[in-house]
Amino acid sequence: KVAFIMITVDPERDTAEVLKKHLGLFNSDFIGLHGSLEDIKRVTSDYNIYFEKDDNGSAAGYLVNHSTLSYVIDTEWYLVLGHRSYETSAMDIVSDIKEILTSPSSLIDSNGKMMLLCESGCMFNLPGKNQ
Repeated sequence: KVAFIMITVDPERDTAEVLKKHLGLFNSDFIGLHGSLEDIKRVTSDYNIYFEKDDNGSAAGYLVNHSTLSYVIDTEWYLVLGHRSYETSAMDIVSDIKEILTSPSSLIDSNGKMMLLCESGCMFNLPGKNQ
């Protein structure tokens, strides 16, 4: 009933192979999405996700600063719930998802499906940018 999707905000480095390896650190059922910078900007704009390439001369070449939010999104891509990824326990997120799945809602399709969209990776948690 729930699909976990992670979207890269670093398309220059996160090829399909890199994203697949990164997802393997979490769960083999997670889905990884990547695309052009323009594609990513469209999605991040739709969900008010902050990201910014930072060419600060780090050993990695550059960093990508971004918000660290996880979203519960229904099958029509409407935002149902949001969590600050590093401020919410996994059990709280599970509890919220279970509540949504067991509560009648027009935001869940006739099959009871929804999606949890998570931003992949994290260099900095920038709470001021997440609002």
